[in-house]
Amino acid sequence: MQRAVSLHVSDDCQPRAWLLALEHRYADGIEWSAPGRGLEIRGREHVIAHLAREAQAMEYAELTLLRRFEGERQSIDEHAARFVYTGAGLEGAPIRADDLVELKRVRIIDLQSGRVVRETCIETWAVLPRALPKGCDRPHA
Repeated sequence: MQRAVSLHVSDDCQPRAWLLALEHRYADGIEWSAPGRGLEIRGREHVIAHLAREAQAMEYAELTLLRRFEGERQSIDEHAARFVYTGAGLEGAPIRADDLVELKRVRIIDLQSGRVVRETCIETWAVLPRALPKGCDRPHA
């Protein structure tokens, strides 16, 4: 029986560091998708480039691990990311530039010989209200 391979880095790392730590684990023919945004990307180089654009779109990012399951053939990772959207890099996301965003993402990862061959991301997006400056009762126009 093959030992399960950990596909995860520290629970509190930033998106760019997370990507660098995981990229070598993707198979050459990986298929990456985010069905809610209509995205389907094939090929290691294309997936890495896409994920790098996504990471660059997240300013002041905070990642929180919610749940994790690791198995021999499949891994499921659920996390929440809170960030300010730069305005470019998250194709098809229901957000605008400078929005404070919370993204809940469930990653369903299919493995073959310890490498990721398919990753499906189920996403829930929320735009959060910005805190008002102290003593202010309404947003500035």
